[in-house]
Amino acid sequence: MLAPASYPSPKSVQLTLLGSSSSLAISLDNQQLWVAQGATVDIPLSARVLSNGVPVSSRTVEFQVLQGTASLAAPASVSDLSGIASNSVHLANLGGGVLISACVMPGNVPCQNFSVTAVPASAQSLQAVSGTRQALASGQTLRPVVVRVTDVTSPPHPVIGATVAVQDIVSRIDPASDPLNIGGILIGRNPAPVVITSSRFAMISDNNGQIAIVLSPGNASGSVQIQGTASAGVGVIGFNLQSFAQ
Repeated sequence: MLAPASYPSPKSVQLTLLGSSSSLAISLDNQQLWVAQGATVDIPLSARVLSNGVPVSSRTVEFQVLQGTASLAAPASVSDLSGIASNSVHLANLGGGVLISACVMPGNVPCQNFSVTAVPASAQSLQAVSGTRQALASGQTLRPVVVRVTDVTSPPHPVIGATVAVQDIVSRIDPASDPLNIGGILIGRNPAPVVITSSRFAMISDNNGQIAIVLSPGNASGSVQIQGTASAGVGVIGFNLQSFAQ
């Protein structure tokens, strides 16, 4: 009797492949910028290199003007420990839109673009930020009056390099006299403020679209009032600051 044939069981082998994938990305701070048409400004540019969400240092980022007229401080920058590669752009008498690329080297991959929109004066307005209404005791320091230049879109965007015209009048507030009694009718007597000084000047909005107007009653004694306006494009913001003698 022949023994039945026997066949060895097939062997199976399991392999575990270990590996990692690295996906570079680049993100831009203030990727979209709005700048007053005709302005001459220097604006910082900041690009961050990431790998799977983690900052990557020592990577070269190349910057290039793709559209419009602008000058870069450097053609390339190396990312720091936070993954940030810094540069700046000079815009002279801005006439139109500007497009600037930021690409990780080598290979120019990945890339992102900064865009600059030129905002004409007719499309500029103002927002009050802080300090437009103040009433303080004499001797206390007045806070700056802060306003922001924006475009007229909804929602509005801050506008860099816009000219803001400021005018102010400093006047003394005299206390009201006792009312007159004419035939039993009391008539209040509030004397008109006495103008001490006035001024007109211009300021340029910063990279947040803001200006901070520092005002002071100077050497004026007694109760003092500072009234004025800030205007840019189609926008006007009034302010009224009072310093009362104790």
